[in-house]
Amino acid sequence: MQALQEAMGEVVRHLPEDYDARRAALAEMFDTCRQQVAAGLEPAFNAKAKDTPHDTYEDKKTLAKWVNAELRRFGLAIWSPRTGDRCFLMGNPGGTPGAGRFVLEYTDKQGKRQHPLTSVSLPHLDLMPDEMTRAPYGERTRER
Repeated sequence: MQALQEAMGEVVRHLPEDYDARRAALAEMFDTCRQQVAAGLEPAFNAKAKDTPHDTYEDKKTLAKWVNAELRRFGLAIWSPRTGDRCFLMGNPGGTPGAGRFVLEYTDKQGKRQHPLTSVSLPHLDLMPDEMTRAPYGERTRER
């Protein structure tokens, strides 16, 4: 880890002084780091999720809560293979009492919740950097 910190420090020391150029370079560096974190974390993340109990609705809710907390920690989201959207994992009661199902969920531009995937079994979770942009100060929006 020390070598990575030193390498990053060296890159930062050689960035342009101009704010706009520096900002663009640091944004690219930040995005690249998050992409690498997603790729590096995904196999172990899926293995741990798969090994965590998820047979009941309560288990699914507990696992989804853990998954989403880990995603927030790293600034990541789950990629929906159906829509390409950034999603979170939810536990849903489903049609079988007590069993529940997993749901990928995101909020569309109109503020409506969308569910591009539902599954009784835990799907493979493809990780990607979350869109971390927020509404400008003073504006209120439901858009992610």
